Parts: sequence; C-alpha cells; structure tokens
Amino acid sequence: MSIFFKPRKAWLRQDERRRKRRMELAKSNPHALTYSRTAQSYVFEVLLFAFMAVALILICFVGRSKTAPFISDKRPSPIQVIAREDFSYVSQRQTQRLISQRELLVPTTITLDLSGQENFKNRVQAFEAALGQFGAQIGTLEPGAHRRDVAEKFSASVLSAEKLSVGAEDALTLAALPASECRRLFARSLDILLSLAKDGVYDNSQESDNNSPLFSAENWKDKNARPLDEATQVLQRQLSSLSKNDALTQALTRLFSQGLAPNLAPDVEATQKRKAEAVATIDPVSVNVSKGEVIIHEGKTPTQDDIEKLNAYQKFLSKHGLADIFGDSLLRQSVLTVILLVCASIYLRVGMPSISAPRNKVLLMCVVVLLTLGLSRLLIELDASTFFKNYPYLRGSFSLLMPPVLSALLVSILIGTRPAVLACLMSSLFGSLMLGGNSIDIFAGSFLAALLTVRLTQGIHQRARIVRAGFFAGLAIAAFTLALEFIFYHEALDVILLRMFLAVFVCVLAAVLAIGLFPVFEAIFKLTTDIRLLELTDFNHPLLRRLQIDAPGTYHHSLMVATLAERAAADIGANPIAARVGALFHDIGKIDRPEYFTENQRTGLNPHNGDLSPPMSALIIKSHVKEGEQIARQARLPAAVLDAIVQHHGTGIIRYFFDKAKRLHDEHDKRNAYLDQVDEATYRYDGPRPQSKETAIIHLADSVEAASRSLKKITPQSVEELTDHILRDKLLDGQLDESPLTVKELATVKESFALTLMTMLHGRVSYAAAQPVAFAHKKV
Repeated sequence: MSIFFKPRKAWLRQDERRRKRRMELAKSNPHALTYSRTAQSYVFEVLLFAFMAVALILICFVGRSKTAPFISDKRPSPIQVIAREDFSYVSQRQTQRLISQRELLVPTTITLDLSGQENFKNRVQAFEAALGQFGAQIGTLEPGAHRRDVAEKFSASVLSAEKLSVGAEDALTLAALPASECRRLFARSLDILLSLAKDGVYDNSQESDNNSPLFSAENWKDKNARPLDEATQVLQRQLSSLSKNDALTQALTRLFSQGLAPNLAPDVEATQKRKAEAVATIDPVSVNVSKGEVIIHEGKTPTQDDIEKLNAYQKFLSKHGLADIFGDSLLRQSVLTVILLVCASIYLRVGMPSISAPRNKVLLMCVVVLLTLGLSRLLIELDASTFFKNYPYLRGSFSLLMPPVLSALLVSILIGTRPAVLACLMSSLFGSLMLGGNSIDIFAGSFLAALLTVRLTQGIHQRARIVRAGFFAGLAIAAFTLALEFIFYHEALDVILLRMFLAVFVCVLAAVLAIGLFPVFEAIFKLTTDIRLLELTDFNHPLLRRLQIDAPGTYHHSLMVATLAERAAADIGANPIAARVGALFHDIGKIDRPEYFTENQRTGLNPHNGDLSPPMSALIIKSHVKEGEQIARQARLPAAVLDAIVQHHGTGIIRYFFDKAKRLHDEHDKRNAYLDQVDEATYRYDGPRPQSKETAIIHLADSVEAASRSLKKITPQSVEELTDHILRDKLLDGQLDESPLTVKELATVKESFALTLMTMLHGRVSYAAAQPVAFAHKKV
C-alpha cells in the first residue's frame, strides 16, 4: 500500500520542499514567479469556462424531454404556440370519436324469445284441466260461503302448482262455464296472446337505457312490436270481443295478461360483430396544420385535442431537427449559455475579486451549480414522465420544485452571501431555461426562495438553523405556489395543498442534504464553515488542553489575543469566529519548547541568557511557527487555522534578538565573532505576510497583547499610544501590504484594541486590611 499512498509525514515534507522552492524562486526572480502564476491562472480559467459551458448544455438542454410540464388541460396556458411549418398527423382522438359515431349508427340486432309464452301455454292448459275438476266439485256444493272457501283453496293450489295468480271470484266465474265453451275461450285467448308475443313485446325502460336509438325506435316498430302496457291494452280489447259478460272478460284478461312479458332482447355478440365490420372500413383521421395556425392560445385552458396537436407538433420538430415549440434550438441555447457564463465571469472578476482568485472557491461554486441543476433536471424529467400522465393532479408539480435552496445553503455557508446570490441566480436562471418558454414565474419563485435562504443563513452557527432556513424557504415557495395556482390558474384546492406540501418537503430535504455535504466539500475544497470553527472553540480540544498544561502562559496569551481579535473582527465586519479560533491556536507551536518563551518561564530562568547566540535564539523563536503548522496539519485543523498559525508573525523582525546581535557585534562579543555583519533576514520570520483580514487582525492583536504586558500604568492614553505605535510600526514595516484591510478599518481595529485592553487590564480599588472580628461568647 505504501507504493500508492505516501505516509502523512512524507506529504508534509513534500509540501515543505515545495514551499521552499517557491520562496527561493520568488527571491531570485519575482517576475518569473508572477508570470508563471498568471499563465496558470489564465489556463485554469479557460479550461473551467469550457467545462462549465459543456456541462451546462449537457445537463440543461441535450436530450431534454420535449413535453412542456406547465402546458396541460387543467390550467390556462401561459404561452402561445404557433405552427412555424406545415405538418400533419394522425389524430387518435378524432379517429376514436369517428369510430364511436359509426358504432352508434349500427342497428342493434334483436332476438325474439317465445319460450316464456310457450311455458305459459303449458301452464294454462294444466290450469284448464284443474279447472274442470274444480267445476265438478263446486257443482255438488250448496251456494254460500263454503263455496268461496273451496275456491280460495283452489286459487292457492293453482298459484303453488302452476304459478298462476287466479282470484277466487275469477275461479268461480270460469268454473261456471260449460267445458266446451271454456276450451274455446282458452284456445282463442292463447291464440291472441301468442299473436301479440310474436309481434314482440318490450319494456319501455329498455329504450332509454340502451345507448343505441335504433334499439327500440325503428328496429322494433318495423316488426309491429309493442310496449308491455300497450300490448296489455290490445289483449284486453281482443278478449272483450270473445264474450259479452264483463266479469268473464275481466277474468280472462287478468289470467292471460300474466303471459305477456318482454320477449325482445339485444343480441350483444351479433351486434358487436356488425359494429366491428362497420369500423373496419374507417380510415384513421389525418389532421393538417397550416403554417401560422395557433396551436395553443395564451391564457386559455387547452383541450385534449389541443394537447394532442401540441405533442404531434413537438414530435414533428424533433424528427426534422428543428427548434422546439419555444423556438430554442440547441445552437441558440448554447450561445445563450456562453453569454451568461461570460457575464458571470466578468461579475466575479470585477465584483468579487477575492472569490475569483482562490481556485477552490470558484470550483466549489461551479460544482454546486451543476449539482443543483442536475437535481432540477431530474425533477423536470420526473414531471414529464409517462407515470404522471396517469395522474393529472400531479402534472406540473415537480417542475415548481427546483432546488436552488441547495445552492444558497452550500455557497452561503461555505463561501459567503455575495457568491451565494450569484450561484442562486445561475441555478434559478438555467433551471427556468431548462423548462423553456415563458417560465419567468418559475424563475421568480425559485430565486425568491433562494434569496430568502441566503438571508436566513447569514451568521448561522448551528446545524438546526440550516433545516429551519430550508423550512422557511419551502414556506416561501408554498406561498408563491398558492398565489400562482389559486389566483391565476384556478387549480383545485387539493392539488394546491399537495404542491405546497411538496415545496416544503423538497426544501427541507435540500437542507438535510446540505448538512451531509458540508464535511465532504470542506475536505475536498479545503474550506471551513463557521460551524466547524465553532466546534474548535471547545476548550476541551486536545491541543488546547495540552497548551493549557504544558504552556499555561502561552494559553493565557492566546485567550487574550482571541478576545482582542474577535472584538476587532466584529467591529470591521470580518469573521469574528475565524479570528477567535485562529488566535486560540496561533501559538500551539510553543508546546514542544515552552520554556524558551518568556510567558512560560515560571522560575525566572531564561535559557536565552546563557550561551545561546542571538541567531540560535532567533531560530528557536521562529521555529514555533513551523512546528505549529506541522502540529496543526497532523491534527487536521482547517485551512483558516493554518493560515493564522503561519501568518500571525508575517515577515516581522524579532526585535529583541536583532538589537542584541547588533550590540554584541559592536562589542566584538565572541558569540558573534564569526559574523562579519548582522543579517536582518536571520531575525525575520519566514512569513508569508497576513493575507486576510482575520489573519491581519490576529497579527496585530498578538503584538498589542504582548506589548501591553510592559505597561507600568494602565490609562486610556497609554493604551492608545501603545496600540497606535504598534499599528504604525507594522504598517511601515510592510506587514499589512498583502492584507485587504483599509485605512478606515485599521482605525476601527485600533479603537477596538484600546477599548478591549482597557476592559481586560483595568485596575482595581485597593482594599483595606482585614480587621479581626470579635465574637461575644455567651455562657449558657
């Protein structure tokens, strides 16, 4: 494994060699180093620009679904689509309508079923035989109520055996007929009934229930079919002609009307066969669309036919390699992408030079934008998928949920709010272009939520507040969705509530994803968040605990410097947390040899007063910077802390030993006898000089705190003179030349140092000597 992975110490030695080579090159030929860095910077910018252009085109435009998610038959269209070329397509909907109309014209096949009447005939014949026996029985009985009881029993037996309902009075009336007359009337009545049944009898309700108007109107009338009520009336009229006796006529009518029942029914199988034969001759409907014809009207809800025509138009354009329905060809989209990237590059170079210079920050912004747009593309393709075509209430929901909140959270916390605004603008802009057409409403909603997230992440120090920022951003999108859908598109309330829930859910999910990505991006791009820095302010950190035990004077000095730096950074708008953490760890290199530093010399013995020469003492003092850097790298401290350790002395001179060396050299002391002259470079730190506001403040606070210990009298005037002298000395020595501190900010830092020092070094009122307290003892 050692072949592929170098040990950590080997990497540290390699970094140290690279740093020395850069320093040597800078001393020998500063212009060559500057030229080399400038050339590398230009090459890097060109390659990054090309990569971003290709990546944006691939993610946002190449292979994008041609379905426009926000054009549906459920809401008014926000755009107007006009055909730019003549085309034709086969309309499935119109073809289906034509098939339905042709099927309605096919007459329903009717079948006549006389089985019911034949069965009734058999029952009537059985009743006729039973009636003869009943008549013989009645003839032997005396007139009276007893005959009626027998008749009712006979009626019950007929109902049970023959399923015929014959009343007692009707039974007595029919039984009173002679046998020959009864046979004649029954035979004649059956003929009339069968004649009516053969013409056809149907129920009136069948005509309204059947979809075909030909089922009961023309088809049945051609066969002299009658409704059931009309057939009953015809039966009664014809039976009344058989006898002049009204009671007999009514008895026959009540008996034989039971044989009338609907006997006409549609033959489903035969009808479907005839419909299939009729449909087979239909040709698919072809629709021709002329150039300039309006396919979708702006502000009107499209019909299903309009959506079909729109989809056909999109397929036509895609098949012939033309622009899509919004007029955005891939070439036009590519040119627009390049233009927008040029604008973003110029803004970075002019408006945020501190962001454009470090490569890691620019790379992070690019990766976050691409990641956000990749997720947006995924949501848009999900919205246009076939699955959601079956759920129209979900159509158009996911295209409203593009996650620019993720860009806002990652860039704002890792880099800053101003770069986050640019990242959010690019994410929202390209996300809306991904949808195509007039998607300004999508851009406005997503950009609003992203800006709100940037505002909520200012000064954020807790991970829980990240989720809260995502939640409030989701509420903003939900409110925007409510206004857009309810007021303008008049969507159903349940659909609006679903989309509002999805908006909040996606934003909270983006916040949780951002929390998981913070450590990854911090490690890859060597950036540090305030949340990570706050974790380092824990005084139980192993390095701080070790500093407290092995070098208590340095530990106290670090606390004082941290207080000074944090207050000053807050006053000028720098990062107070970075200043505090950097100050706490800036002197951890003194852990190994604490006794060589004055603040840790408890016994009063100073090793530098012995046989150590000034160059050796200066080397020992300077070594705490390199040793601190190595300790910090081994402890995997963030880059902000490493910068504070390396830059907190800049290239400043170790004045005490430099003056001592000159004095000994002038006195021809033997400890400097081998030196022809005192080299000032020997007594200067290796640097680099402070590169940021935070490291510059730590550099000044370190000197001010150390010098304040020499003040014999703490007064506002003495403290102000001390800070003014030190800041002026550092400024004249060029230690602040590479820091972004302005003169106005330096004045603010000086005032802050003076105020903080007066607070920390204030005097106390002398207390009078304690007097002995006399206690009175009371005898019990």
